[in-house]
Amino acid sequence: MVGYAYNYLLVGSWINCMLFMLEVVLAVRYFRHSSRSLLHRAGMSAIVASDTLCTFAICAKIYMLVSLYPSQPPHGFPRFGLETLTVILCSTYATASLAQLFLCALYFNLTKRRVITVLLVFSIVAHLSFSCASAVLVVVTGSPLGWALITSKIGAISCAATDSMIAAALLHIFIRMDATSAFRGSTHNLLRRLIVLFLSSGVIVASTTLLSMILLLNNKPAYSLFFFILKGACTP
Repeated sequence: MVGYAYNYLLVGSWINCMLFMLEVVLAVRYFRHSSRSLLHRAGMSAIVASDTLCTFAICAKIYMLVSLYPSQPPHGFPRFGLETLTVILCSTYATASLAQLFLCALYFNLTKRRVITVLLVFSIVAHLSFSCASAVLVVVTGSPLGWALITSKIGAISCAATDSMIAAALLHIFIRMDATSAFRGSTHNLLRRLIVLFLSSGVIVASTTLLSMILLLNNKPAYSLFFFILKGACTP
C-alpha cells in the first residue's frame, strides 16, 4: 500500500503526463504545416525533447520512491532523487526559456523594439541561470535545501515574472493593433482570441508559481502537486 505522503506526488505526476500528451498532440499538428521555417522546427523539436526528458525524470523519480519506500518517504535525500531533481530543474526551465524566446522573437518581429526585446531576453537568461545554478548546487551539496532551495525559488519566481512581462508586452501590441488597424473581421477575431490566450496564460503561470512558493515556504506536501502542474504550464 502506497503511503499517504505520496498522494500529491502521484497526482502531480499524472497531471503532468496528461499535459505532456497534450503538448505532443499540439506539436504533431505544428509539424504538419510545411510552411514552418527550419529554425522554428528546430526550436519546437528542442522544446519537445526537453519536456520529454523532464517527464521521464518525473516518472522515474516517482517509480523509484514508490518501489523502494512504499510506506513512507525516506529519511534524508536518496541519490536517485537528487539526480532526477537535477534533470527536472534543468529541463523544466530550459523548456520555459525556449518557449519564451519564441514569444520574444514574435514581439520583435511585430514591433522592432530592440531595447524591450533585449530586456526580455536578459530576464530569460537570468531565470535560467538561477535554475541551473540550483541544479548544480543540488549535485555539489547533496541536498536540495540551503542555497539550492533559495536559487530555485528565485529562478521559479523570475520565470513567472518573465512570462507575465512577455504576455503584457504582446497584449499591449495586440490590443493596439486591434484598436487602430483596419483589418478584416476574421483578423480582428483572431487578435481578440490571441489577447485572451496570452492574458490567461500569463495569469495561470504566475498564479501557479505563487501558490507553489507559498506551499513550499509553509512546508506543505501539496507543493509537489503544483510544481508538476507548473512544469506543464510553462510550455505555452
